[in-house]
Amino acid sequence: MSLVLYGFVVLVWGLTWIAIKYQLGEVPMAASICYRSLGAALLLLGYVAIRKLPMRFGPRDHLRMALIGTLMFSVNYLFLYAAEQHIPSGLVALVFAMTLPLNVVNSAIFLGRRVQRTVLVGGVVGLSGMAMVFWVDLAGFSLTNTTTLGVIEAFCAALCFSLGNIVSDRTQEAGVPIVQSEAYGLLYGSLILAVVAAFNGGFAFDTGLPYVAALTYLIVFGSIVGFGLYLSIIGRIGAQRAGYVTVLFPIVALLVSTFVEGYSWTGYALAGAVLIVVGNALVNTRPETLRRLLFRGGAPEPSPDVEDRLVDQGSGSGTVR
Repeated sequence: MSLVLYGFVVLVWGLTWIAIKYQLGEVPMAASICYRSLGAALLLLGYVAIRKLPMRFGPRDHLRMALIGTLMFSVNYLFLYAAEQHIPSGLVALVFAMTLPLNVVNSAIFLGRRVQRTVLVGGVVGLSGMAMVFWVDLAGFSLTNTTTLGVIEAFCAALCFSLGNIVSDRTQEAGVPIVQSEAYGLLYGSLILAVVAAFNGGFAFDTGLPYVAALTYLIVFGSIVGFGLYLSIIGRIGAQRAGYVTVLFPIVALLVSTFVEGYSWTGYALAGAVLIVVGNALVNTRPETLRRLLFRGGAPEPSPDVEDRLVDQGSGSGTVR
């Protein structure tokens, strides 16, 4: 059952990237994201009310949750949706996978957590892979180049999401449960997006099947079902092994992008994608476990320094994708 749930979460989150593509078009970008965040917030708040979970928190907790909403559920989304206007959805997912090494760097800066050598090696491998994927465009670097702009926007999204994870870490340390902090974060994020939408195109809505189906998928599966199943996986196999979801979902996104968007692979792109996945796996693996895997065989386990961070990332990643 754990394997089935694991594969389902990887599939669900891998498909959310192509769903974002169908949100782009007639409806202003900020409005689409507002609908998505608000819909997910209302569903989560309904779940909290049915379960009668505590929802009263102090002003400082609300400030942290508002910051989570800003970084993870509004600004992050704006960068992601903008990036998908310039590069294929699978490549956006690939760049966004750099959240994992960014989490390690930000945890060291803001939380004082030690950085393992495997993390440094994994980060270098991942960045090298990204350079290979976008080698042609980076060689002719220009801010007017749409691919370059898309890569920058996707990386900014990953950075915002990573900083949001740091705030989420602090929020959980303060005693605010993940589900409540996400519900409030989504609500605050939707309010911010409503303000942005009011000054950037208004609140049009597309009643066409592709738009409505994609929006429903992002709210129900990307946000609620994916998040709930991920928490179930953590309960079954632990946060360490569950964290490998972040390594695997870009593969699904790239495969979907290949068949749906017609993304054309090159030798550099294929090698770079492999390096990014390997780099993320290294970031997520204990040094002693890596040695055992290489010389004796065995299943890799993530570094203990990233365990808390993976729980936070799981709480956000279900909603972002």
